[in-house]
Amino acid sequence: MSDPSLKPSNPLSIDGETTDTPSASQGWSKASRYLVFWLGPVLFVLLAFCLPPFDASRGNVLNAAAGITVWMALWWLTEVVPLAVTALLPVVLFPLFGVLPGGQVSQQYMNAIMFLFMGGFVLAISLEKWGLHRRFALYLISHAGLHPARVMLGFMVATAGLSMWISNTAATLMMLPMALAVIDQLRTVLAPGVYKRFETSLLLSIAYAASVGGMATLLGTPPNMIFVQIYQMEFPEALPMGFGKWLLFGLPIAMTLLAAFWAVLSAPLWHLPKQLFEQTRATLRTDLAAMGPMSGPQKRLMVIFVLTALLWITRSDLSLGVVHLSGWGNWFTMWDAAGQRQVPMINDGTIAMAAALLLFVLPSGGRCAAGGEETALMQWQDMKRFPWNIFLLLGGGFALAEGLTASGLSAWVAHLVVEHSPLTAKGLIVSVCLMINFLTELASNTASTQMLMPVLATISRQLHIDPLLLMIPATLCASCAFMMPVATAPNAIVFGTNRLRIKDMARYGLLFNFISVGIIVGLTFLIEALI
Repeated sequence: MSDPSLKPSNPLSIDGETTDTPSASQGWSKASRYLVFWLGPVLFVLLAFCLPPFDASRGNVLNAAAGITVWMALWWLTEVVPLAVTALLPVVLFPLFGVLPGGQVSQQYMNAIMFLFMGGFVLAISLEKWGLHRRFALYLISHAGLHPARVMLGFMVATAGLSMWISNTAATLMMLPMALAVIDQLRTVLAPGVYKRFETSLLLSIAYAASVGGMATLLGTPPNMIFVQIYQMEFPEALPMGFGKWLLFGLPIAMTLLAAFWAVLSAPLWHLPKQLFEQTRATLRTDLAAMGPMSGPQKRLMVIFVLTALLWITRSDLSLGVVHLSGWGNWFTMWDAAGQRQVPMINDGTIAMAAALLLFVLPSGGRCAAGGEETALMQWQDMKRFPWNIFLLLGGGFALAEGLTASGLSAWVAHLVVEHSPLTAKGLIVSVCLMINFLTELASNTASTQMLMPVLATISRQLHIDPLLLMIPATLCASCAFMMPVATAPNAIVFGTNRLRIKDMARYGLLFNFISVGIIVGLTFLIEALI
C-alpha cells in the first residue's frame, strides 16, 4: 500500500467505526466544534432542570438520566471528544445526580463480557504477531480457483473468516495488498471498462466481507458483545446467550449475506476467461510456499486457537432441532444462595482469559516475524496494541444501559413507543432494523447499539414478544453500514486507495443495506419458527 493514510494508528481496533473510521467532526471549523462541545452540557441542563419531571414520583431522576444520555449521544455521534472520554461521563454524572451509586456504575466497566473482549483480543494479537492469519488467507485464496468470480469468492471468504476472530480493520488491511496486486496484474490485459468493473467489485467485496464476517461470532464486533451483556442484565432469568448459541444464529446469517453480496458483485465478471488468473494463483502459491512449513510457535498457537473455539462452542447447551447437546459447562455449577437453581461457574470470559494466560506462559520455541527470540507466545509489550479506548467505550455503554434501566428512563421511553406506534410487532422490528442500519452510516455502531439495546429490551417486555426477535436483528443490522466511506473502517480503507468512486460505494451500499435488512429479518423469523 503506497498510500500512508491506509495505515490506521491502531490496526487492531476492533470492528470499526469507533477508532479507525474518520471522525464525524473531521473537517469542521473550530467554531462548529466548540458549539457542539458546549451543546451537550447545555442540553443536559435544560432536560434535567428546566423541564417538568417526566415522572413526578421519581423527582428529577428521569430528567437527569435523559439529559446525560442526550449529552453522551451527541458527543458520541459527533466525536468532538474521544469516544472513550465520553464513555467515562457516567462515572461522574450518575452518582452526582442520583441516577446510580458510584460503586454500581464502576462495576459496569469490568464484567464477564469485558474479560471475553480482553482474552479474545489477546488471541487476535497473537495470530497477527506470528503470521498465522496470513498463512490462512494465502491458502484459501490460492485454492479458490481460476475464474475471476471464484477469485473474488476466495478473497471474501478469507476476509470474512479472519474478521470472525480478528478486527475487520486488521482483516481488511491484510487482504488489501493482495487484492491490489491481483488488480494491477490485469491492468494491461482487460479493456478499461471491464478492468474498472473488476477493480470496483473486488475492493468492495473485501470491505463488505470484513463487516459481514464480524457478525458470525460474539468476538467479531462490539455490538454483539453489547447485546449479550445488556440481554443478561435485562433478563437475568433467561438462558444466557453463549458463544455457541450465537454462532448457530450469526453464522448462517453471515454466510447468507456473503453469498448474496458475492452474487451481486460477481455478476459483471462471469464472462471473463479464467486463464487471466493462472499467473495470479501461481504467485499466491509461491508466496505460500515461501512461508515454509508451519513453525513451532504457529503450531502451538493453532492448537490453542482451535481448542479455545471448541470450548466456546460446546460450553453451553445446544439445541439443533430434535437434537439436544449438553454443554460441558454443566459440569461446573453450584446452587445459588437460596438453593433454588444451579448457577454456572464458567462463562465465555473464563475461557478467553484461560487462553490469554496460556499464551503469556507457554514457551514459543521460535522467533516472531519481527525477529528476536521469544520466551512466550505473548509478551506484555505486545499489549501496547490492545485497544484500551474500545475497552472503556464498551464499559461506558454498559454503565449507560444500567443507568437507563435503573432510573426507569428506558421503561418510560418504551411506554411512549408502545402507546403511540401504529406498527405491529413485526412492523416494529423491520422499522427498528432500518433505523439502526442507516443510523450507523454516520454514527458509531457501538455507540448506537449501546443507546438502543436497553430501550428495545423494555419495548419487547411491554409488547410481550421474545426480546431476541427484536434485539438480535437490531444488533446485526448495526454492522451493515455499506453506503458511506466513513461508515466503517473497511469502507474507509478501501476508499482510501483512490480507486473507488463514492457513487459506486453508495450505489452498491444502498442496495446491500436493504438486502441485509431483508435477509436478517427474514432469517430471524424463519429461525424463530423452526426452533
